[in-house]
Amino acid sequence: MTPEPHTLPEHEEAWRLFHAGELDAAEKLCRALIAGQAGSELHSLLGLIHAQRGEHDLAELAWHLAAVHQPDDPVPAHNRAEALRQSGRTAEAKHAFEDLLLRFPEFVPSYESLLPLLQAEMERLRAGGLPDALRQAQAELASLWNHRGNALLSADDGVGAEASYRQALAIDPQYASAWSNLCNVLCLGGRAFESEEAGRRALALSPQLPQAWNNLGIALSDQGRLSEADDCFARALALKPDFSEVFHNAGSGQLFNTLLSPSFGGADILQ
Repeated sequence: MTPEPHTLPEHEEAWRLFHAGELDAAEKLCRALIAGQAGSELHSLLGLIHAQRGEHDLAELAWHLAAVHQPDDPVPAHNRAEALRQSGRTAEAKHAFEDLLLRFPEFVPSYESLLPLLQAEMERLRAGGLPDALRQAQAELASLWNHRGNALLSADDGVGAEASYRQALAIDPQYASAWSNLCNVLCLGGRAFESEEAGRRALALSPQLPQAWNNLGIALSDQGRLSEADDCFARALALKPDFSEVFHNAGSGQLFNTLLSPSFGGADILQ
């Protein structure tokens, strides 16, 4: 990934040289600026220069330094992991992507890079006849698809999130959290009946999952089945008493839904 260039004049010149294809001059200026402590973020540009030349080990070192100087920015850490992958250091790359996603779980590009690594690892284990290790790899891959769905949903990509949850379930049909998340995204998409089915699948697998009870409650509430929804919210709170989302759904959220009940007249709504 190409990070956003800085606006300091000396940085602009380094970026201009890079985009003009004058890599030697850009590298020389970068190193001079870094030596003069004009901006540690130029390690990222140095990484791009080395990557452009196919010098992946040098690019990895530059992006490692960039990530140290910019710990709140996922891009340098992602680029470092990519350099590890491209240099054939796949085990290190896998660890680097996993560490990044622990810190930045909504950073979608790292899912796109890590998923093929896990898929390839799973295929090697299958070919090697290692069933225990294969099951673990499958669980990791399903979990990653599930978390990718969460990241996409946070970015308001409901379609992508649904596809990710379904991919997780294709790998592991017994994955209760993925069924619960599918329940949620279907409900957000106005598909309450499909959502209910997914929620019930989640709870059949894991009846102690409070998020699944909450999501099923929302699906039932959207169908106007308020009494059943209340029971679900009560089950969720019994499992997780500090579940703030359920407090809303069982309280003001349900109160609003009652206004849509055909049994309520104008006087009832006013009251």
